[in-house]
Amino acid sequence: MSVQIEFQVTAPPFRWDEAGGIRIGQSRVTLDSLLATYHNGSTPEEIAVQYPVLCLGEIYAAIAYYLTHRQEIDNYLEQRRKKAQQQRNQFVPIV
Repeated sequence: MSVQIEFQVTAPPFRWDEAGGIRIGQSRVTLDSLLATYHNGSTPEEIAVQYPVLCLGEIYAAIAYYLTHRQEIDNYLEQRRKKAQQQRNQFVPIV
């Protein structure tokens, strides 16, 4: 007799904000910030300490989604970097 286990697959804990950024869960933490911390060598547990508003499951889910969809997320991050640079250039005083 085999035992069947049922489980529910959930979507990543992402939501778009009004500025076009991706936030984690219901927090104000951006995917950009979470991944920057991850790329700087922090473990999910360390990220949870740095961002106590996030639960560990949300952090692992966000990282897992990134690792599975790396090209898409890297493209998103690059677009965000370019947009931020354009905005900074608009406010550079001309001497």
